[in-house]
Amino acid sequence: MKGEEVKKILEEDGHQLAEVAEKLNISPQNFYNWLGVQDIKTGILEKIAQAIDKNIYYFIDKQSLITQKRDEFPEGAIRYYDIDASAGPAEMFEPGTGTKFKKIIIPGYGDCDFALNVWGDSMNPVLHNGEIILCKQWKERFIEFGHIYLIITTECYWMIKYIQPGNDDSKITCESENAFYKPFEINKTDILKLYVVKGHINRRAI
Repeated sequence: MKGEEVKKILEEDGHQLAEVAEKLNISPQNFYNWLGVQDIKTGILEKIAQAIDKNIYYFIDKQSLITQKRDEFPEGAIRYYDIDASAGPAEMFEPGTGTKFKKIIIPGYGDCDFALNVWGDSMNPVLHNGEIILCKQWKERFIEFGHIYLIITTECYWMIKYIQPGNDDSKITCESENAFYKPFEINKTDILKLYVVKGHINRRAI
């Protein structure tokens, strides 16, 4: 099994790589080195499985599912939802929920989780209404300020904003590109899911 496949399985199941490294009593850098090989040895895989209270078959079964999905979904393709809603359940972006999507391939963005339409003019002129944004779920505990994110709140509101520091560590400031829209703060605990906007394209490009 490739190290990259093990890394993907751990991340998709919500395991922080630094925490797994700590349970293995090795440095994060050494753990990244473990995951950088083309073929992880069985003994190493067993240690990783034990660190997350699993057995080696956990990875074998997961790998089979990944292979099956790869056959159904072309490499480099992402799900494009032709919608421009401002509210809705975050689960709609999860595979198998029944939400209709198209498979699109945008070179350089194959690691994105999905794409959807920009709505409104709050991010003009950087993002225009009707353009397509390419989103990747942000899984780190920290937030890289100054980037554009798709924010989904616990009340299922969606917004596309720059994220800047709040007045204290419990809050973030949401900023628009369009100066007409004033910045505002929200509590970090009100964020249900966060996706970094890695790029955007004109809808005619697909």
